Amino acid sequence: MGVSSCRDPFTSPFGRPGQMCPVAPTRCLECRNAFILPSNLPQLLLFAAHLEQLRHRLAPRHFHALWGQSHANLTEVLGLRTDAEISRARQRIADEGLTLQLPISSQVEFDV
Repeated sequence: MGVSSCRDPFTSPFGRPGQMCPVAPTRCLECRNAFILPSNLPQLLLFAAHLEQLRHRLAPRHFHALWGQSHANLTEVLGLRTDAEISRARQRIADEGLTLQLPISSQVEFDV
């Protein structure tokens, strides 16, 4: 998966029944099948930082069109976590030297 977990990638609202979800992993936060586990938090925090860089690189209108919904959903998801959970995730990022892990095919999305 990408930055979240999925209830069932074969019942995606974006694909045919039985078909593996055709949506890029960076778009999972826009799907009703997405759910967040504490183990997802480091990647979500790294993704939030990545989106923040994009927000400064792109024109506001362009960022909102491409990433506005993901950014809003991510902000809400992170806001539902406790300070202790966020701290543990940040500590894990530092201790393990974690970086944002996205499939290479999703890099195309960021080259706009």
